[in-house]
Amino acid sequence: MKKGVVLVIVIGISFVVLTLALISIYIMTNEARIAEHKVKRIRNFFRAQGAIVHVFERLRKEGTRPNVLADIERDKPLGVEIKVTPRGRPNDPTCPCPDNAPSDFCICASVPY
Repeated sequence: MKKGVVLVIVIGISFVVLTLALISIYIMTNEARIAEHKVKRIRNFFRAQGAIVHVFERLRKEGTRPNVLADIERDKPLGVEIKVTPRGRPNDPTCPCPDNAPSDFCICASVPY
């Protein structure tokens, strides 16, 4: 009888420990996914910023001739999709550029992740 009671208590404690371990593993994997997503999002944000700076530098050096703009969009610096839209096109679905934009062109960057 005593052996049976001890066995039930040991199995119960083992079940509780197993449950706590599974819950801990679940929480840790979720935290790892969240951290990975945050790192990817931040990395891609800075990739997009770097690509925009690169485009501004090319526009400053090479000017805004149509062939330069087309070359910039084809170039995809840092693997970032770049769209350059002249001012006054607020209805462009990929890169709207309103009339009151502070420069002659709007530059939009999109990064897949």
